[in-house]
Amino acid sequence: GGGRAILEPLRERFGEEEVTVHDCSKKVLGRYRTSEMRLDALFALWERGEGASLYLKDWNLAMTATAAEGEWYTTPPHFASDWLNGFAHATEQGSDHRFVYVGRASTFTPLHTDVLCSYSWSFNVAGEKKWWLIPPEDGWRLRADSSAGALAHDLRELKSGDASFPGWDAEARSRVLCVRQRPGEAIFVPSCWVHQVSNETDAISINHNWLNGNCAARCWDFLQARRDEIVRIVEGCADDEDTTQQILEFKWSFNFSSWARLLICALDASLLKVETTLAQLASVGFGGDA
Repeated sequence: GGGRAILEPLRERFGEEEVTVHDCSKKVLGRYRTSEMRLDALFALWERGEGASLYLKDWNLAMTATAAEGEWYTTPPHFASDWLNGFAHATEQGSDHRFVYVGRASTFTPLHTDVLCSYSWSFNVAGEKKWWLIPPEDGWRLRADSSAGALAHDLRELKSGDASFPGWDAEARSRVLCVRQRPGEAIFVPSCWVHQVSNETDAISINHNWLNGNCAARCWDFLQARRDEIVRIVEGCADDEDTTQQILEFKWSFNFSSWARLLICALDASLLKVETTLAQLASVGFGGDA
């Protein structure tokens, strides 16, 4: 089908690249076991009818492709104002938050919120997905201690009256949004919405995490709340801000210092855009004598 036709050029160009594969049949400490393998080896497994539970996730193809031979796709204009990836590129980080996902039918991404509670968008190149989206006001109901505990793994496994999730009642269930995403369709996930995704068929998708001024305040609130959790839970952190910030960055990819640098980077990019626009207007005589 269309998915297989897309895999072949990926194999030809990036077959030797090491990618991270999640095994959706095996959990370690509540998470799917991950391993590294060559892209062509993964595709060969699938061709032999093996490895159906293996899910290629968080592949930085956009960064790899840019370095190799130019852009493979253009970000839709609705999602183009992107402070998160702009910061990653300006600071020359080894990876960014633009991903490709490739998985067989029934592979799955458990309940989660995106990095920093940022926005995300996902475009289905091939195949179909099913999304479950839970509004921010109900997210706490899916945590084992109703606050800082780990999220439940899969909504489909939660039973009515589950003692571990007493807040997950019929009213909360009624607010879950279920969406079937077909080939050629993009979905936008708002900031702080808990979500999980199942591949209903073999599927290939492009996924970006991103943020800008429209959700920055919510992202900052999220980061402060995670910092307060660390202080409350980790012994000694109440009197050791340096260690608190190190833990914050280790667990959530950002701390207060890197968040400040992201904002400065976004401001610098905006000022450069204004300066460039003014220079272009000046070059065509804008504002000159009538």
